[in-house]
Amino acid sequence: PAILHGDALVTEQGAIYIYLADLFPKAGLAPAFDDPLRGPYLRWIVFYGSCVEPACVDRAQKREPGPLPMSPYGTFDAMLDTIVGQLRKGPYLLGERFSAADILYGTALGWMTRFKIVPELPEIMDYVQRVSSRASFARVNALDAKYVAEHEAVAKAAGKDPLEFRRQFMAKHPKHLGILNAVAEKAEWGKPLPKGVYRGIAQFMGYGSYSAATAE
Repeated sequence: PAILHGDALVTEQGAIYIYLADLFPKAGLAPAFDDPLRGPYLRWIVFYGSCVEPACVDRAQKREPGPLPMSPYGTFDAMLDTIVGQLRKGPYLLGERFSAADILYGTALGWMTRFKIVPELPEIMDYVQRVSSRASFARVNALDAKYVAEHEAVAKAAGKDPLEFRRQFMAKHPKHLGILNAVAEKAEWGKPLPKGVYRGIAQFMGYGSYSAATAE
């Protein structure tokens, strides 16, 4: 991911979380520089990109971690025990205080448990539920649904097939277009569907990989 704020280009997920939370202090999502929780807050933000994500990617790919001296996360179980142990101390990563770190972890763990990459432990599932049930998450989900509906409405008004509609925006992005076309071919996009069956297609970036998917 990347954001451009003025002339500042900020990349990397952890850096973006830190940058935006500090940019909007009134939101209360980041401890101040002189707050004793500032250090633990930064620790959890960085721990995600340094340990959690590499461990989960290796697990998803069914890869063994490297030798302990060379593995950034040690073992998957050690990484997971670190998170679970912290969640046993309070409702959020900083205890009673909700922060941008919880947005990062709550979203990621929700996704990873759904795909069975992270086990559905009680501490993890209760945490995901606490984070995702917050009013701000409901507002964001509503906005996502609104933007998706607007996107599809524009495609429908243009009289274009969803696949063709997406292709027109990818002329200068051959890798995105290539994976989209490959998935469309595998799914036999364009083949008539039975009555009451609908199909969607999307292209996205995931863990640095060009990805696409269809759903019926």
